[in-house]
Amino acid sequence: MDYVNILIHFFLCDSNLPTMTNENKIWTKCLEKLSESLTDKDMRLWITPLVVKEGDNEINLYAPNKFMKEEIESQFMSKISEVMGALSNEYSINLGVSSSQVNKKLKEQYPLDLKQT
Repeated sequence: MDYVNILIHFFLCDSNLPTMTNENKIWTKCLEKLSESLTDKDMRLWITPLVVKEGDNEINLYAPNKFMKEEIESQFMSKISEVMGALSNEYSINLGVSSSQVNKKLKEQYPLDLKQT
C-alpha cells in the first residue's frame, strides 16, 4: 500500500482525528508530487507522520513532536511550499506540534517497523 493510500485510509477511518474535506484534497495531490521527488525513507519518516487539517485557504500540518517539527521546517518545508504553490497559490501552510492524544493514535495504528529502515 503506498503512502497516499495509507494516509487516505487513516483519515477516513478515524473520526477522532482531523480529516481532509472530500471537496478539496489538495494535500493528497501534494503528497503524490512529494513522493516523486523525495525518497521513500524521507516520506515514511518525515512526511507521512504529519497529521493534516485542511481549512479554508490553509493547510495545517501537525508534527508528532518539536524535534520533528524543527527538522521538517529546516529540511522539507521549502519543498512542501514549492509543491503546494505549483498546485494552488490559494493556500497558506502552517506547521505545528500535535497533541499527545493524536500522537498516541498514530503510534497505535502505525507502529514503527524498524526492519524497513
